[in-house]
Amino acid sequence: MSQKIASMLNQVANGEPIRWITLVRAFVKEGFQPPDIEKILVPVMRRGLTQVTIVEQLEFDALRRHYPLKNLSSKATAALSGNTHDARNRSSLLNVSLPGNEFPVCAIALSREGWTYPFEDGEFAHDAVIIENLENFLFSKKTRHFIAQACSFHFSDPLVLIWGGGRAAEKEEHLEFLQRFHRVHVLPDLDFEGLAIASRLSKKLNNFGEFLLPVYIDFYISMSSRHMSPEEAEKLQKLALREPDLSNIISKLVNAEVTIEQELYLLEPCDYDHI
Repeated sequence: MSQKIASMLNQVANGEPIRWITLVRAFVKEGFQPPDIEKILVPVMRRGLTQVTIVEQLEFDALRRHYPLKNLSSKATAALSGNTHDARNRSSLLNVSLPGNEFPVCAIALSREGWTYPFEDGEFAHDAVIIENLENFLFSKKTRHFIAQACSFHFSDPLVLIWGGGRAAEKEEHLEFLQRFHRVHVLPDLDFEGLAIASRLSKKLNNFGEFLLPVYIDFYISMSSRHMSPEEAEKLQKLALREPDLSNIISKLVNAEVTIEQELYLLEPCDYDHI
């Protein structure tokens, strides 16, 4: 309702005709009385499209500040009306862990200027792995070791790790960057949300490689206490029908009624030898 008022006030400010009765009804729903509005605005006619005269400019300006027109063309313009969460980001950032580098670096896309990154284009010849969760990404050495030892995935070339941040990996700008790599694999959380994201990425990426899943899944199932709800089990079973490559692991999770957060892969024997 507030955006309808904002739009019509904008029309009045621009000298455009409006439907007066529509504006009055909108204000009444906001708690105003018609006489209060007519102290500020006066219509030429009360029916149909009509020009409106502003008789109290200061009061009119106050109304426009109270009912700002949404401009979602950028986060900055959206801030004028307090709607930054509704505006699309014009910039993007991906955290990248390169083979042999101790610390991750950032690839940044600002508006339509394209991606900039502090490494040579030759790095795109590597395979990349989207890591869903930050902890696994930051412990890159452990994560690379886990992929080499625990997943049925063999690679001779060092892997680039990219923090996906859940659904953020599916952003259009991110997909464009990801498709620069030789192949892109996904290490997901083993729950509905994580596997659904992985499934969608496999369809969106032309260079998608593999789902990286632990071979010894029964061990990780035995370690997890993260209970699966009946609703999640139902969604996972439907996902398994759409994504045969995930059906085996989904079946094991559903039968055990647990899900697995990938941080479990970072455990050392001393963390669980007392269990």
